[in-house]
Amino acid sequence: MRTLLLILLVSSTGFARKTVQAGEIDAQLLRGASPRQSCQWNLLKELGWRAERSTKTGFSISPQLACHSDSFVIENPSGLILKISEKTSPLELSRLQSEFEKLLTSKETFCGYKHLVSKAAVLAAEKLVANPDFDFKTLQWGFIQFGTTRDFPKQAWKNTWIPRKLRYVPKSPPSRAIEQFYFGRVRSECAVGLQAAEMAMTYELFGALGFDRSFSSREFTMGTYASINDDEQIFHGEDLEDRNVIDQEGKFLPAKGVTGLIGYSGYLENVYGEDFLDNKANRGENFLILRASEAAAQAIARAGSFSEMNDLMKQVQKLVEQSENPKREAKEIYADRFSTMPNENKSHVHTEVDRLLSRPEFTDLLLFVQSSRHNEKIRELRYHVKRLLKLNPRTPYKIRLYRSPIDTQIFQRFTAERMDSCLVSR
Repeated sequence: MRTLLLILLVSSTGFARKTVQAGEIDAQLLRGASPRQSCQWNLLKELGWRAERSTKTGFSISPQLACHSDSFVIENPSGLILKISEKTSPLELSRLQSEFEKLLTSKETFCGYKHLVSKAAVLAAEKLVANPDFDFKTLQWGFIQFGTTRDFPKQAWKNTWIPRKLRYVPKSPPSRAIEQFYFGRVRSECAVGLQAAEMAMTYELFGALGFDRSFSSREFTMGTYASINDDEQIFHGEDLEDRNVIDQEGKFLPAKGVTGLIGYSGYLENVYGEDFLDNKANRGENFLILRASEAAAQAIARAGSFSEMNDLMKQVQKLVEQSENPKREAKEIYADRFSTMPNENKSHVHTEVDRLLSRPEFTDLLLFVQSSRHNEKIRELRYHVKRLLKLNPRTPYKIRLYRSPIDTQIFQRFTAERMDSCLVSR
């Protein structure tokens, strides 16, 4: 016990010393800075930058590997570093402070933002999964049913029904509406599940107050795509298409590195159509990308698009279809969806499918999918390919991305909200 207490004391002392040192460096860095420059530095720190002491005179900026580091954490020493000497002159400090504006628009800072998006997306998905009353129902597209609980009454959302277009608009502030999905009783199909995940990711990124300050209720309507495509919905509204990034085939986002695909949503779509579906309720899956590895991004970038992944999924389907008993083969492959079965117990087809799906673009893309099983909602792409193969072994699937504002409008609003709230407080 005494040894443990000593370790804890040493650790806490070291942490306190680092915290004091960081505070001293920040104080020096902001000496003579304007309120706007001070707020810019606060935002840069939130986006992954930190100041370190340098033995050399003056200052240096080291962006390092923020766009290509799998293990990047905002507090990680391998992040974004600005080094400053104790002997930095007032003139050099002024020059450095004038660089803050440029740093906020740099590629490396944007990658720091995308790592924040990943953390927000994972947290949002975990909270949605943790609500046992957020259920999946394979009813009509755009279906939502809100239960009535004491804390989250039905009036958090209002239904604006028009023929063949189910649409729900937050009646309360947007933050209150997303909390219904965290704590209330909700049933929905997978398209609405995706919309809830996109909304929750944005909520976690901004925080409740920032979320309500930055977005109107109409920007987070939910329902059928036909109903939300023609309004102000920030992720899927056609009115905002020119301000959203469109890369359906993955031709340029993966080339941006590990952060390129993070925060984007998409669809696993059956290739051969309705006549080849044994389970029509699983004609496809809407997904949100929570994490990606550098190896996965590089593999897709080398191929130039998702075309190679789509070809591999077609090979997997053909292997199963040409086996002696396709349905049984698909069921056995799905039964081993966690890849725990010894190789000697697998058929040749099973072994070959596992080999094809062992590539990083299948194992290292972590997705959220609204599913009937809570333990299936946060899984890698490989898992979902096996699941759909079991349900519909007569058709392969292909991947495509939806347009998204995560790199444009949401980034701009995030930086604006942080700057505005900081300047108001000064």
